[in-house]
Amino acid sequence: MDSLRLDRLGKHFGGIEAVAELSLAFAPGRISGLIGPNGAGKTTVVNMITGLIQPSAGRITLAERRVDGALPHEIARMGIARTFQNVRLLKEATVLDNIVVGFHRHEHTSLLACSLGLPPVWRERRDFRAQAHNLLTRFGLVEFAARPAGTISFGHQRLVEVMRALAMSPDFLLLDEPAAGMNDVESRNLGAIIRDLAADGVGIVLIEHNMRFVMEICEAIHVLDSGRLIASGTAETVRRDPAVIRAYLGG
Repeated sequence: MDSLRLDRLGKHFGGIEAVAELSLAFAPGRISGLIGPNGAGKTTVVNMITGLIQPSAGRITLAERRVDGALPHEIARMGIARTFQNVRLLKEATVLDNIVVGFHRHEHTSLLACSLGLPPVWRERRDFRAQAHNLLTRFGLVEFAARPAGTISFGHQRLVEVMRALAMSPDFLLLDEPAAGMNDVESRNLGAIIRDLAADGVGIVLIEHNMRFVMEICEAIHVLDSGRLIASGTAETVRRDPAVIRAYLGG
């Protein structure tokens, strides 16, 4: 598996420069944090990587293949999945069905076969549901499989969104504020899950305001301020960096 690379990436909205000259490499099987004060450009970077917005400058590559310029569903098929800062689940659908949605990347049956309800379609759907059930078991949420997603706790909804992203079998998973709204027990469980995913070879890019969570889990941390990279390194290195201290505390 190859790295996800950002080369001199930039984005401006009118006269406002949201991201400037950003060059980073995210490695497979590694947990990388992307942090910074509010308005630093973190979500803009994730939105560019996943095709929701297009860069104004620079390039994004995965395994030497250009990502920038592709549509979101094309990028998902390349092996990049994400969660959102605001949970985006089908609230009336069951937890299991929300996860099954993520498997559509792997559909092989034709539209005609689906419309006719042919046996291969049912076999594929049964397989997707079985895999979704396995994810629920892995995350310890199998008891919620038949519950409408909108009726479970906010912390559990965030886990369902992570599972839906994992259903795409991504090489890289971008998590935007995954621990928001979670209590200490839930965030510890999430941290263990993220470590397991990295151990399986998935590259994790984590945007998070919970600094304790970031410092405990990330192997590399990159800090943005006003759209520019001001520090990179281990948790201890970043914690002591004067530029990072100024960005968070002012002055």
